[in-house]
Amino acid sequence: MKIIFIAISLMVVTTCSAQIGLITLDKKAKEVPIGQWFTYAQKEWNNSVIYLNHTEEVHKKLNEILEENEIFFEDYKIDAEGDKYWKFIQKNGYLSYVYLVSDDEGWMRIIVNTEN
Repeated sequence: MKIIFIAISLMVVTTCSAQIGLITLDKKAKEVPIGQWFTYAQKEWNNSVIYLNHTEEVHKKLNEILEENEIFFEDYKIDAEGDKYWKFIQKNGYLSYVYLVSDDEGWMRIIVNTEN
């Protein structure tokens, strides 16, 4: 029985490669992680996280966030810079703004700003 438990545990551990967590970058960081949530160690980035990836991957991640909060993609608003955003109250009572930001090089970012 112990051998079966250990074998299953090893199988699960070796096949799980998802990155979990948040990386905090120094304000002088020249490189940012791709496909990983991150933030900057600066006061203006308190309560904000960023996700950077190719367009298709960003849309998948955005849809996960929106579906989890029962929001439709079409319910976006446009901010002063022309970026799409969604506003909702999370289950824990915090107010979040989710921004979809694209750049000229084919990358997209999700920026989530949360306040209580």
